[in-house]
Amino acid sequence: MDADFLIQAGHQGGKRNSGSGSTPSAGTAGEQALTPVVANLAANLLRDAGYSVIRENAFYNKKYSVKVAVSLHFDGSGTKCASGASIGYPAGSPAGSNKPTADLWRAAYFPHFPFKKMRDNFTKNLSGYYGYAYTSTEVAEFLIEFGELTCPEQNEWLRARVADGYLAKMVAHVLDKAVGGKKIPHPGSPVVPVPPPNTSYDDSELRAAIAALTANLSLASKAAATAQARAEAAHARLDKLHGI
Repeated sequence: MDADFLIQAGHQGGKRNSGSGSTPSAGTAGEQALTPVVANLAANLLRDAGYSVIRENAFYNKKYSVKVAVSLHFDGSGTKCASGASIGYPAGSPAGSNKPTADLWRAAYFPHFPFKKMRDNFTKNLSGYYGYAYTSTEVAEFLIEFGELTCPEQNEWLRARVADGYLAKMVAHVLDKAVGGKKIPHPGSPVVPVPPPNTSYDDSELRAAIAALTANLSLASKAAATAQARAEAAHARLDKLHGI
């Protein structure tokens, strides 16, 4: 056996295996930059826990024998936000273990992913991924789509979870658990920063209303003073008429 785990960063390098040669493999915009970050940190976490890990890019140089192989991806859709998080795996060997391992990922990640979740193997690319042909696994081989980068809300959330290491920690935890380990804890719910309250606001309308009210009060005060003066003059004339 070559290692405990193989972690492939989907589309890294821009080419993939095609028969005896290769073909371009661009992936979703931004995917090539993100998958290596997650794959590298997950591999390092597993190595720190005592496991052996092979890190591959999109082009496999050979067929590997490992306990678990996983390919990491971010989805894209022609219709924004039509997709979400998903899992793929082949139906064949090792018989019966691919889905249970995929279920470990579903149970660990999906409750903390606040967007759409797709059924397993909802596309042929998930169930028929070319990389399965390059791994011989003792436990399982599967593919993770963390979410849809072409959906703005998911894109923002996913990039933050790449940056804070959350996705990598989740991958390392599930792979550890898949081989019966208890070395790497579940990372829990992601910590989403709460933006500071918006203390800046446009008070121009309020200021204008106060100015208008002040002006009205000033006019009312002047009108009252004028009325008072006229009343006093009228009383003076009456007093004069009556000889008072």
